[in-house]
Amino acid sequence: MFFLNCILVFINLLAIFGSISASFLRNRWYGEFYNALYNDVSSVFILLMLFILYNLFDHVSLALKQYCENVISMKWRKQIINKLMKGINPSLIEISNPDQRLCQDTQEFTSSTVILISEFCLNFFSLILFVITLFRLIDVQYGLMALGLMCGYIVFASSFISYYVKKYVLALIDKNEEYEGDLRSNTYQLHKAQHGFVELFIIKAKEIFAKLTSNQHKYYFRASISFVVRKFFDENLGIVMPHIIILIISKGILNNIGNAMQLINCLTMIKLQIMFFISDKIFANLYNAKVGYKRLKAYISEANRRNNGLIITFSKDEFKCYFPAIKIVDRLLLREVRISLERGSSLSLYGRSGLGKTTLFRNINNTIKDIYGTVEYSGLLRCICLQNIKIYLEFLTKSDVSYLSQGELQELCIETLISDRPDWIIWDEFCLGLSSTLREQAFKKLRENLPDCGIIILSQDSFNFCEHFIDLEKFK
Repeated sequence: MFFLNCILVFINLLAIFGSISASFLRNRWYGEFYNALYNDVSSVFILLMLFILYNLFDHVSLALKQYCENVISMKWRKQIINKLMKGINPSLIEISNPDQRLCQDTQEFTSSTVILISEFCLNFFSLILFVITLFRLIDVQYGLMALGLMCGYIVFASSFISYYVKKYVLALIDKNEEYEGDLRSNTYQLHKAQHGFVELFIIKAKEIFAKLTSNQHKYYFRASISFVVRKFFDENLGIVMPHIIILIISKGILNNIGNAMQLINCLTMIKLQIMFFISDKIFANLYNAKVGYKRLKAYISEANRRNNGLIITFSKDEFKCYFPAIKIVDRLLLREVRISLERGSSLSLYGRSGLGKTTLFRNINNTIKDIYGTVEYSGLLRCICLQNIKIYLEFLTKSDVSYLSQGELQELCIETLISDRPDWIIWDEFCLGLSSTLREQAFKKLRENLPDCGIIILSQDSFNFCEHFIDLEKFK
C-alpha cells in the first residue's frame, strides 16, 4: 500500500513537471514562431503543429495530475474513515453531527489538502522557471524593473477589486440573507396565526419584501459594476499590461519580434502564477483544509476520550467474557460476571425481568456507554435482539422485513443465520413470539446446520435443550 501511494505521488509530480515543461516549450515557441513569420515562412506550419502538440501534452499532464489528486485524496480519505470507524461505538452518540465529521469533513480535508499541495507545487515551480526565463531574455536590471511593475500592478488590481467587492457587494449579500430570514420567519408565523392579527403579519411581510427588493436592486447593480471592474483588470488591462511594460523597458529588449513576444508570454505567465498565490481559490482551499483538519482532530480526540474500557481480544475455540460490574446509568445490576463457552456448545443465561440480561447483552455487543471488561472469541460473532433483528435481516437478505410479524421475523432469522454461518451466536429473548415447542425446533435446526457454532441464549426461562445453564442471580 505504501509503495502504491509513493508511485501515485511520483506520477503526480511527473504530471506537474510535464505541465511546466509544456508551458516552457510554448514560451520558446513564441520566439521561434514570430521570428519565422519574418524570416522563414516555410517553417510556420510545422511550428503550428508543434504548438498543438505542446498544448495536447499540457492537457494530458493536467488531466493526469487531476486524476492522481483524486485517487490520492480518496485513498487518504479511506484510511482516515477506516481508522475512525474502528473507534466508533455508541458512546459517540453525543458528538455533534458525527455524520458530517465522518463524511463531509474527511472529503473536504483530504481533497482540499491534496489539491492545495499539488497546485502550490505547479505554480511555485512555474513561477521560478518563468522568472529565470525573464532574466535570460533581458538584462537583470530591466528584468527586475519588469518584475516589479508586474507585481505592483497585480497587488494594486487585486487590492482594489477586493476592497470594492467587500465594501459594496458582500455587505449587500449579508443583508439579503438577513431579509430572507425575516421573510421566512414572518411567513411561518403568518401560517401559524391561529389567534388573529393575520393582516398585521401580511403588512409586515410586504414591508420586509420591499426592503429585500430594494436591497437586491442595489446588489445586482453593484455586482454588475464589480463584474466589469474584474473583467477590466483581469482580461483587459491585465492582457495589455505586459505590452505596456515592454514599452517602458524597451531598451533592455533585443530588437527581435520573437524575443518581444516570448517576453510578453513570460510576463503573462508570471502574472498568472502570482495571482494564484493571492487568489481567493488558494485561501478557500487552505481554509477548507484547516477547518476539516480541526474538526477531524476534535472528532478523533473526542472519540478517544469517550472510548469504552471494553477490551476485545481473540481466543481460539472458546468464548469468554468478564465484566466487573453491569450497570444501567448509576444502578448496579450484576457484578463479577464471568462466562465461558466452547465452540459447538450451547449456554442458557436466564433470570427474572429487570435482572440485567439485556444490559449484559449490550455490554457483550459493545452497544452501551462506559463499558469496562473483556470479551474474547475468534471468528464471526452475531448478537441478535429485538431491537436489531430487522437491521440484521435487511442487511443480509437485502429485502424489506417491516411487514413481518414477530414470529415470522424469528423464523427468517434462523434461516438467515444458517446461511450466514457465524462462529458464535448470542441471542437475547431467543425466538420471542414462538411457542416453546417451536423454540426448541428452531434451536435444534440451528444446532443441526451449525454444529460448530457456539450459542448463548438470554431469556427469563431456562431452556432444557441447551447443554449448560447459568442463573444470573448468582452474579447479584
